[in-house]
Amino acid sequence: MSETPFPEPKTLKERKSIIASAAEGTRTVQNEEIDGKKYHWEETPLLTHIRNREQLTTSDKIFGTFDATFRDVIPEEYSDIKQYIESVLAPKKGQAIGIELRGTASRLFGEFSPGFFQRTLGVNLTDYRDRIDPLLEAQDVSRNHHVLVGNIVSDETKMKVQEEFLHGQKADIIFERMIAGHSNLPKEPDFLGKQIGFWYEHLSENGVMFLTPPTALWDFIPGWLDIINTQYTDQIEAQYSDDTTEVLRIRKLPGAPEHLPLIDNRNLLREKKSQVLTRRNNTIDAKK
Repeated sequence: MSETPFPEPKTLKERKSIIASAAEGTRTVQNEEIDGKKYHWEETPLLTHIRNREQLTTSDKIFGTFDATFRDVIPEEYSDIKQYIESVLAPKKGQAIGIELRGTASRLFGEFSPGFFQRTLGVNLTDYRDRIDPLLEAQDVSRNHHVLVGNIVSDETKMKVQEEFLHGQKADIIFERMIAGHSNLPKEPDFLGKQIGFWYEHLSENGVMFLTPPTALWDFIPGWLDIINTQYTDQIEAQYSDDTTEVLRIRKLPGAPEHLPLIDNRNLLREKKSQVLTRRNNTIDAKK
């Protein structure tokens, strides 16, 4: 079996260069999206018609609905992602706040029960709703759904979410389902971990995050899960699957720390390189 080289710790200068280069790449993609000639726009649905998770194909999980992508991290007692979210957030019905990172989220939030959310937001590089349906924006206004144009990892965009949308409140559900869009993110584990930490801090008690972690974090998630499942069992609920595509669900239970416990990725690279490689190789061998 050929072994993928494990990343070595980077200097601060190297890390800043990676982050700056990714930001420039994202601006290029944003301009291409505004131009509109390179991309075909679609709104991703919330639900899939396939009820049995064993029948979901690789294509379903990667390119299908939110339900198909995250089905492997939804507790089995729930039939789909909508039932799960509306059940765990039932006390917030009518007052719930939802956010999707890197998507306009019109169809996503539009498929929840009418009136379940007080307001919702999609944060995306462009607002392409008029290219899909000229009536979509008016429908969103009637549902108190908003779209913010911006880069989800930029300080400017995060400040706008706080000041123009949350107004001192916290989100009850946060989705991030970028898949191919991860190629525009900095391949820098510490930076990416802190981005997840930021959105966790803006998650309400009993709130839920559904994430598709970037490849730069894949090697670190098992070690992080060990910390969560041994030290924060009754405070943070975390479920992870790497079957077909990496997906992660985080639920912030009562009494959870305000800041998401994160491992020091650079320290892990130096001190636990062999342990992480062994864990990864065992996972690969088990799938053969």
